[in-house]
Amino acid sequence: MTARDDVYTTVTTLLPAGEGDQPRRSRQIRTRMQALNLWAKEGWRLRDSIDVPAGDVIEVHDTLERTGTNR
Repeated sequence: MTARDDVYTTVTTLLPAGEGDQPRRSRQIRTRMQALNLWAKEGWRLRDSIDVPAGDVIEVHDTLERTGTNR
């Protein structure tokens, strides 16, 4: 949850890294995209995305920026 005056927030998604996990990875990527679309409807936009290999998963860290802020 974010505070009303927050300008940035991060959403993290864990994706399986194994070759045999393609169907599960595809589902989780679709879920990630749906989540980002929901954030966009609330006035956030994707600013940056970083993929971090972490053993048998890949951590995807999406940094979101609130649109329409006065900075």
